[in-house]
Amino acid sequence: MAMAFTAIAQDPVLVEEGTFSMNYLASGALLAGQAVCCSGATEAVKVNAKNTQAAIDAGFVGVAANSVAHGKQISVYGPGNKVRVRASGAVTVGQGLVAVSKGFFKAADNTNPSGLIVAVALEGITSNAYGKVLLR
Repeated sequence: MAMAFTAIAQDPVLVEEGTFSMNYLASGALLAGQAVCCSGATEAVKVNAKNTQAAIDAGFVGVAANSVAHGKQISVYGPGNKVRVRASGAVTVGQGLVAVSKGFFKAADNTNPSGLIVAVALEGITSNAYGKVLLR
């Protein structure tokens, strides 16, 4: 069963350290903490709904800094930032993470990686919870 990335009452505090972000246009509604990718439109990002890991990896841009509606300006945190992201399953400290569909991150299989490792867990994260990572 696919897990939904549901809105929470208030955007989580995402930035832990390093405030470098880039501005884009939201192509669809985006929630703070979601992994976002190129949408195909100039300077626009979206949540990747594709089910193939290769398609998700190819367009990964970073993490949405705040929740916005379609067509609104959004800041996206990229490599070098320590941010909080939402994991679709349990993650241990030091484990690599890959972006997956619907804006989640999941633990990479460190012995046989499938997917582009885009972050490293800086703390343990329980399933469907936010945790601190370093984007790379």
